[in-house]
Amino acid sequence: MRETTATILIDMGYRVLLAADGQQTLDLFSSHSDEIDLAILDVVMPRGCGTELAEKIHARNPDLPVIFMTGHDKQLFIETHEEIDKANIYAKPLNFDALNRRIRQVLEH
Repeated sequence: MRETTATILIDMGYRVLLAADGQQTLDLFSSHSDEIDLAILDVVMPRGCGTELAEKIHARNPDLPVIFMTGHDKQLFIETHEEIDKANIYAKPLNFDALNRRIRQVLEH
């Protein structure tokens, strides 16, 4: 799913840095933090969860917007992570047109 999402986002005109797990995500962010305008994180991933990664990323760049993806119950995620903007949570399977609209809104804000 990660590779398919990246391919579709690239086809939509976005530049994508693709990470296989939480540690690689942090490494990429450290290496490219000045180039990153938005982080799209899976809630559950190997070697780190999306909410923990968002906290670490926000410690370095508190203004960086984050969109969370989840294959789990979206409502349960919202209820257990109240500090996270509900508008930036997308349930899988993804609607790529809706995701594209949300990315545009976030980047233009």
